[in-house]
Amino acid sequence: MSSPAEDALGDVSPRVIQFVFDLVAQTFVFGLYTLLLCLAIRMLLRAGLKVRPNGVKLFLILFMCLLSAGYWTYTVVYAAHLLRAHLNVATLSLSDHDGITQWLPLANAIAMLNFALTDGVIIWIAWALCHRQLRKYLWISIGLLAMTVAAVVVTISFRMVPLLLKDPSKGNALHPGLVQSLSRGLSLTSSLSATVVVAITAWQHRQIVRRGSKHEETTTQSGLVLNAVTNIGLLYCFSTLVALVFTFIPLPHGTLGDLYYPLSVHIASAYLPTVILLVDGERPWSSSETNTFSDTVIYGRSSPNPTMYPVQFGSADASPTTTVGGITVTGPDIIHPLRKTLSAMSRMSTPKQSRFSDTSLDPRRNL
Repeated sequence: MSSPAEDALGDVSPRVIQFVFDLVAQTFVFGLYTLLLCLAIRMLLRAGLKVRPNGVKLFLILFMCLLSAGYWTYTVVYAAHLLRAHLNVATLSLSDHDGITQWLPLANAIAMLNFALTDGVIIWIAWALCHRQLRKYLWISIGLLAMTVAAVVVTISFRMVPLLLKDPSKGNALHPGLVQSLSRGLSLTSSLSATVVVAITAWQHRQIVRRGSKHEETTTQSGLVLNAVTNIGLLYCFSTLVALVFTFIPLPHGTLGDLYYPLSVHIASAYLPTVILLVDGERPWSSSETNTFSDTVIYGRSSPNPTMYPVQFGSADASPTTTVGGITVTGPDIIHPLRKTLSAMSRMSTPKQSRFSDTSLDPRRNL
């Protein structure tokens, strides 16, 4: 005859096993995110916090880290209590178990703040990088971001009401996860629209450089920055899309989105540290050290001795710097000055290094 403990082990539901395996995957992703976070903080501290954008970025990554760490900690506690309840541990009553698990919907709702913050960072970067003519389209992203924030606030409110009323059954007035799914959809459209604007800027920049060059392989430091930001943004949008699609794929217990959602929370938190490591480097997104915004065109990257030509981004009819939301962007108009410079450069017989060229857009240093 089997003991009560053996019977309890045999009664462990697939839902518990599913949650434990999801916790293992979430812990792995959270560990990678923590590594990126430490490297990004170290880079910001080395660059100095006297520049306001660096201070803002440090505050954002620390706040998002607090949300992610709190969410991961709660899921660990949730899993431990869930296992103890199914093992019929005598020291744990059913009411204590319910007192832990009833907070899971609210924890999921609060974690959605990371998506809204990441969307705001994407729009911030896009505004700093894109052309003046394209900034008007970012107002669409800003409007979608405002609706995302409103949906997140509504979701948190719906999750808090039944807890305050001490009656969890009253939290089912709406279909479970309906408002939360709407928030994810709005977040996806907001971040995707801003990323598309950056992608268009990168494409226009690449086309103009190629038209002004007779070499097959041509790249610029600013082109590398634009491509890096575009690729990181697309990867984040893909993760958000997967989380949204998985919401509608049912499992014996819950949906596939319930398994992927914790992972997507940490992926959203990792966006800003990744951008800092790959693009920002030792400088902030502003570049106030120089009066003009210059770049370097690299011809023949595959050759052992590539030819370097300076590309001037400043124009006579544009102000040297533009301040947007506390971010100073030097030389906002990239395309038109670049077209003039490349046209003049194509008539040059001998390459000359301009004393005005710099590496202010080195992808390892700043945006």
